Amino acid sequence: MNYAAVLAVLLVLSFSFPLLLEWGEQAGLSRPSGVMTLLVLSLLLASWWLIRLTVHRHRRILERLERIQNQILEAPQDPQAYFEGGEHLGDLLLRLGRRRESVECFERYARLEGAMDLERERMREQLERGYSTSEVQRSS
Repeated sequence: MNYAAVLAVLLVLSFSFPLLLEWGEQAGLSRPSGVMTLLVLSLLLASWWLIRLTVHRHRRILERLERIQNQILEAPQDPQAYFEGGEHLGDLLLRLGRRRESVECFERYARLEGAMDLERERMREQLERGYSTSEVQRSS
């Protein structure tokens, strides 16, 4: 629910509250009882909405977690497989409260990234040696 939708709901509630109290009085409900009833119903509705929002957010995180894990299974040597939408798998695990799994994930990523750095360094050295050798050959 976005900001405009929240404002619309609040606007509807603010205009309907006096009307609902009036209808309650016409039905035989005293004004203080009507206020309490509406407040309790509003609290229940807000709680239901918050729980629904939390469950939906949790499901989205679990879906992202599953997609990232599938990426890692498909390409275990690719450090970018640990990311989706710019967010690291370890961060998602932390959000879910899975600290041990998160630490393991960060450690695996660091080892993989370290191995990639070593590989890049070896390639850079080979390129530098190859470049310097050809440079020497051209100058002679």
